[in-house]
Amino acid sequence: MVKNPSFSRIRRIWETTRQFWQAVKADFKHSLTDSRQRLLLYLDPVPNLAPFHVYELELGATILSVAWYPIQDDGSGGYLISTDNLGYVARQLKAEKEIFTNPATAAIFVEDYVQAEFVKTSKSPRLSSSDALVGERNKNLLKDRRIVKTDHQDVAYSTAIPILAEPRTFMVLVPADKSLEGVKAIQTKYEQEMGKVRNRLPLHLGVVYFQRRTPLRSALDAGRQMLSYKSPDNQQLWQVQSKTQEQLSDEKKELAKGTKQFDETITLTLTQGDTPKESLPDRTITWHVPTKMGDGNTPDNWYPYVFLETNGDDNQVNGRQRAIKSQRPGETIPCWLVHAADLKEGDQIYFTPSTFDFEFLDSTARRFEIYYDENGRRSRHTRPFYLEDLDRFEKLWGILKTLETSQRHQVIHTIEAIRETWHGQNEQEFLMDPVFQQFVADTLANAAWPKNKKWRDFSEGERQQLIQAGVRGELADLADLYMEILKER
Repeated sequence: MVKNPSFSRIRRIWETTRQFWQAVKADFKHSLTDSRQRLLLYLDPVPNLAPFHVYELELGATILSVAWYPIQDDGSGGYLISTDNLGYVARQLKAEKEIFTNPATAAIFVEDYVQAEFVKTSKSPRLSSSDALVGERNKNLLKDRRIVKTDHQDVAYSTAIPILAEPRTFMVLVPADKSLEGVKAIQTKYEQEMGKVRNRLPLHLGVVYFQRRTPLRSALDAGRQMLSYKSPDNQQLWQVQSKTQEQLSDEKKELAKGTKQFDETITLTLTQGDTPKESLPDRTITWHVPTKMGDGNTPDNWYPYVFLETNGDDNQVNGRQRAIKSQRPGETIPCWLVHAADLKEGDQIYFTPSTFDFEFLDSTARRFEIYYDENGRRSRHTRPFYLEDLDRFEKLWGILKTLETSQRHQVIHTIEAIRETWHGQNEQEFLMDPVFQQFVADTLANAAWPKNKKWRDFSEGERQQLIQAGVRGELADLADLYMEILKER
């Protein structure tokens, strides 16, 4: 069953994966295009500045980054154009929320400020090179020149800057508050197009967050560190906990958009290995396997196959309509390939999960903490997460944010302090400790939940998910992601 790696087959694989990322790049550029505007500043006399270099214009309460845009090839004319988000600049200049949250009004506010500060007063602005040495930071490159006119562009800009879009590598710069939307869009496209082969074609997504003044080379270096992630060499054994043949749930209806292959879907709930009774239950992965071809009628008898662990007992495949004896990649021991529709509850299958990781560069040295061992894990025991955890995290954050900000900090700090005191970084100990699990449950139950949403008002499943996330340390990651990075309150 091993297909010949001919040139034509490798070329088709290369083209398919490249088209996937090219389409993602186009979607990013389209979806992240907004109405934010650029401010134009005209100077007299015309300065001799480097074309397209970025400079810093001092506005008192903040600094506006501008680039010199030449009109003539010989540099005889041109203007300064803003490169910063004018909504952010307006906020630093104490604009009201309804002003700085709207791109048009934010541009007008900053333009009026520049008019009042420089144009009407004929004051010479202080402009310094953004890449100057610290000791020369206040050097005024304009000297006696002044701003004589302002204008703004009514042009839509995309806030996504693609860097790489190749068959196995994709990198793009996006605003931090749009990052999770982008990750979920890629996840949806991946599940839609690669849903039949997810067991053997995993996807690793990583997000590096950094402040606007962080050197870009440090952020790109951190991104390259995340690109070094490799799935473990051997596929992991997962148990089929449940199997249903039904329509997609409302949360996953988007997978069927533009295709008919999800007209019939098998939903597999997978859990990893046998879990001791005293330990937390393993996290599950839900795999929606489309069983039709693109026309919605032809049964797919070619792609959705999985390797079944039989422990040498070939009788386990008896009665299964579509079973093929083959070998797993890199193995010499025969193994059975079984169609996803012929799986049964309790079957052990080989599955390589997709993962998601993130890191915040609060300092440039933080990028050196991004390192994956031979098992694909980092020094932070919770990371990377399964890609499917994104949906779970979104639900958990919806519950957690009903608490006041101070209460969230207190609950998470209490849990993490006790974890460190009792078990340190020994993951197996705190996952197997029923006393610690009870402590987490009591801490969450005794938090100051609002009157309209008490702890007992949540369903049993929601409470258990929150407790399990607290025991594993994922609540601290939630606070990191949503509160410290995305600034949600």
